[in-house]
Amino acid sequence: MGEPELVRFKGGKGRRPKKPRYVEHAELFDGADGSGEVTGLKAMTSDAGCIKVYVDRVQVARISALDVEGLGLRKGEAWTSGLAGRVREASSAYEAERAGVRMLANRSRSRAMIERGLRQRGHAPEGIRAGIERLGARGYLDDETYAAGVVRSELGRKPAGKRLIEAKLRRDGVEASVIARVLVEAFAERDERDDALELARRQARTLVRLEREVAERRLVGRLARRGFDAGVARSCARLALDECAHGGES
Repeated sequence: MGEPELVRFKGGKGRRPKKPRYVEHAELFDGADGSGEVTGLKAMTSDAGCIKVYVDRVQVARISALDVEGLGLRKGEAWTSGLAGRVREASSAYEAERAGVRMLANRSRSRAMIERGLRQRGHAPEGIRAGIERLGARGYLDDETYAAGVVRSELGRKPAGKRLIEAKLRRDGVEASVIARVLVEAFAERDERDDALELARRQARTLVRLEREVAERRLVGRLARRGFDAGVARSCARLALDECAHGGES
């Protein structure tokens, strides 16, 4: 089974997100007392699964078609405080879900990265939690798949040690248990010293004109920044520089 296809919602790239309708018309939610009524449920032209909810002819929220069904929402229904609360909750989750899908359409992200992005965009905490649950249920969020992709990308660029990749995944909010599983699988058939030596040989060619002590210090630093153990970095740096000095690999 392949990865789920991401639905791409239209929206201005780089623009400040608009406030959701339920925020703009908070007074219609906070003052719901049954005197108003649901006057319209209209699907968006560009997305039939997105339903605009109207109360007393004012658009107050966007929710999914599934939300409409789940809430039993219908035109002509009295706008009570209970219904208003349920619609606001559904809209909060739906707006967060839509924003999360837009982020994922640009590039792969971990669950924590999506949560962080939604907070920065001003989504309510309860909406973020529900939106992330929806994204997970639809198969859009899978930290193990994300972590495996990061490992492939990092190692595909140039050799790296486990520490570098582990640190990156931790910054991205991936759980330690997930990181451990992914790294075990990714490095099962790799040798850290071989990888470090390969990188050291590439880098040594750019340092041969420097004094040996300076060249070695810089090369060890480069290997360390790629996540290799200090001892491995030193031994591989020395060997690579020795090979360069003698005109080839030993």
